[in-house]
This record gives sequence, structure tokens and C-alpha cells, in this order.
Amino acid sequence: MRAVIHIGTEKTGSSSLQAYLCSGAGELAVAGVHCCTSAGDGNNRALVTAFMDLEESDDYTRLHGLDDTETRAAWRAAYLEAFEAEVAACTADLFVISSEHFHSRLLAPAQVAALAAFLRPLFDDIQVRVYLRRQDELALSFYSQKLRAGFIPPTILPLANVRRSPRTPPPYFDFQALLERWADAFGEAAVYPCLYDRSLLQGGEVVSDFCHFAALPLLDVVLPSPVNTALSAPAQAALLRFNECCGGDRESRERHRPTRNALAAYLQAHGAGRSVLPARAEAEEFYAAFAAGNAAVARRWFGREQLFNEDFSRYPEAPAPVDWERAAALLAGFAAGQSSPAC
Repeated sequence: MRAVIHIGTEKTGSSSLQAYLCSGAGELAVAGVHCCTSAGDGNNRALVTAFMDLEESDDYTRLHGLDDTETRAAWRAAYLEAFEAEVAACTADLFVISSEHFHSRLLAPAQVAALAAFLRPLFDDIQVRVYLRRQDELALSFYSQKLRAGFIPPTILPLANVRRSPRTPPPYFDFQALLERWADAFGEAAVYPCLYDRSLLQGGEVVSDFCHFAALPLLDVVLPSPVNTALSAPAQAALLRFNECCGGDRESRERHRPTRNALAAYLQAHGAGRSVLPARAEAEEFYAAFAAGNAAVARRWFGREQLFNEDFSRYPEAPAPVDWERAAALLAGFAAGQSSPAC
């Protein structure tokens, strides 16, 4: 049986792809395709968590009560048995695994190597599909994600990180290190990177492209509305102020999560639009931190000298002022619909 592992990266249409795999699971099964379910419907995050270090924690481990190392070890052993049982019972020709958290959580080569050692005996062939998005664009989307999660990012782009360690790019954005981890573990011939660019994707979007790559039937499935449509700059400012009001520590983030989620949904419905953009010089500086790694990826994996389109003209010379009046109106509209104060 062949396996295809979709590892993200984050912010490259993973939610749409996973919604497609869930919605079409029945028809895909008839076509000889099995979508992993033991690791969670859609986002197969349990498999990712099983190969994180026992001492590492994140929102998934906290939500499932897995922050204690002994509890985590017992859970890991039981889960991996469940995954093996799912594979053993599968009669399909293709087994599909998908989680963008492979990109963001398994940052150590040993973690990916352990995953490969576990999966290799279970399948006849394994292919890894990964979508790469230009680092500054990924960072902009990550900024909104941090706001939705209750954090208080000091800047739009994490420039402090690249300035602090110019020779060691942040691993979340380091595509050279990402591809090397997976190539070392699974073999270079098993890893298939693709640029997250509509002009280069089969059918112009990720679902069609992944189906073409993995030889899945492209079904006529109605997908749910996107869950992470872009928030406008005033909506982002409103969410930032809410987070500041509630406090950015982990306890505060957890305590106010229900209200924050409701606010994010309100802002998505009433404050969608053009997101905040940093100055062009800042975007170019941030992107430049990955120049050497991107060039190496371009040569090794794509047979060319330049990885991404390097047009930065959409960025302003100077950041636009925040429309605080609109941000306040959005917060007031949300508060008017609440039965009690948000914070």
C-alpha cells in the first residue's frame, strides 16, 4: 500500500484540503483511497504529537491533558497501536495522512527520523508533499493566527528573531532545513515540494493540485466556507486590543478563549478585508534573512537559481495608519451582542 503524507506548510490551504478529504471520504474509499482517521478527522494531528518530545507541550497536548510526561508516554504507545491497527485493517491502495503541524511541530531531525522509522515498515511506498509559501507572506498570515490564538505580537513581522540570529533562520520559516529533515528521514526521492503559487498549482489551488499529485479523484464536493478568511487591518487591531485587555499569558489566553473565538468569528463576518502590511523595507529585510537557504532549495529541488517571485511592490513605502475609529466600532458592535463584558 502506498502512503502520501501532506505536511503543510501552515497557511497554504491545508484546511481546505482536509475539508475535502473529510467530505469526500466515502467516495474516495470507493476509489481505493483511505484517509487517516485514527489521528483525527481532517488534520491528523495525533500522529504529529506522538513524535514530539515528551517534554514539549502545545495547544493540542494541553487540550487533551497530555502535558504530564508519563501520561503522554502511555497515550503515545496506545495511539501508535491504534494507528498500526488502522493500517492493518486498510484494504485501500492509497493511505493519505495530512497535517500542517508536521511542519510547525517536528522541528528536530530526530523527530522526523523516528516518524519515518515507524511508518516505513507499514507501507510499500511513502511520498511526502509539502507546499512552500514565500516567508514574508507566511509571516503575515502567521501574525493573524497569533492574534486569533490570543497572543500579543510586538510587530507584524518577527524581525527581531532574524536580527538576533542572522546566521540561524527561525526554523518555522527555514525551508532548507525543513526539506533536509524530511529528505534525510524518508529519502530525497520521496519528498515533493511545490510552491504555493496559483500560477504553478494544478487547477490553481491546493485541493486540485494535491489530487493531481497523489492520483486522487477530483470529486464534486462542496467545501465549507473558509475558516480563516483574511481580517482587515482594523479587525486585526481590534483583536490585538482585546488580547492586550485580557492579558497575553497562557492562563489568560485559555480563560478568555471562548470570548476571543466569538470575537474572531464576529470580525470575520463584519471585518474581512485587506490585512495590515508592514513597510516594504521591513518585508524585504525579513525575506533577505532566508536568501541563502531559498537559493539552495531552488537549486536542489527546482533546478533554478531563484525560488520565489521577489516582487514586493504590494507593500507600502510606509505602514498605513491604523483606523482606530473602525476598530473601536467593530469592538463596540461585538460587545453589544454580548450578555456580559468580554474581559
